[in-house]
Parts: sequence; structure tokens; C-alpha cells
Amino acid sequence: MKESISVILPVRNAQATLQQQVSQMLDVLPDVAARFELILVDDASTDRTEEVACELTRTYPQVRFVRHHDSRGNRAAVQTGLEHATSETVVVQESPHAYQAGLVDELRMTEKHVSPAMQAALEEPETMSPILLHRLLKWSNALKQEKAASS
Repeated sequence: MKESISVILPVRNAQATLQQQVSQMLDVLPDVAARFELILVDDASTDRTEEVACELTRTYPQVRFVRHHDSRGNRAAVQTGLEHATSETVVVQESPHAYQAGLVDELRMTEKHVSPAMQAALEEPETMSPILLHRLLKWSNALKQEKAASS
């Protein structure tokens, strides 16, 4: 099991789905890492996303919230999340319509570690679904194998 993980979830106008996405992540993350945080980055939503996110932070201490007051785009939301991440490993949960070009390279340039398994996942993002949850568990197992092989 990984010591710590930060999951960045960039959102915009996600009031209808945010609660479910966070619940699904919180169901899986304890199996992936001993310590984790879920960083919600709102890119100037015009709906009630901010209110939903604030309620989630009050309910779950592992959820953190950052808001852009003006829309800067998905890349900027990911960068903001990286700036707020405190864990040794960072995962970006992308929306299906997010701009992907260069994202893996940006993550490689940070001080955060992105495993080869997560680099592959970043190149083919999915919405929060059972498939993604399964991928996270597979990724956790791959990290365990990497650690065992390097020991």
C-alpha cells in the first residue's frame, strides 16, 4: 500500500455529479493508500458546485477545496491542484472532455511522482466509473509490486 496519495479532481458546473464522484473516490482510496486527500479544484462554476464542494469538505476531512474565481481552463485547474497536493504520489482524475495534450509531461516536471501505470491512465482518462475504480485498485497492486521488486 502506498504511504500517501493526492487525487486532484478538476470540476466545472458539477453540482449534479460531484457528491457521487467524491463518494466513489472515498470508497476506494482507503484501499490504495494509508493517507490520502481528494483535492477538488473548481474552475469558476456558475452552478452550485462551490456549495456542494464546501459541504463535502465539512463532512469529510480528507476532501479539500480550491476555487478559481475566473475560468482558467482544465490545465490551470490541474496545476492549482498540484500546487496544493501534499502527498508523494499525485493522481489527476480528468473529466471526459478535458484537454489532455502535454498533461503527462507537465506532471513529470513537478516534484510529485507519477507511476508508469498512472501515466498510462492519464493518457486515456475516463469519467468516474466502476472501470476507473478498478483501475485504481490495479494501480495500487502495481505499486506494491514495484516496491517489492525494488526492495
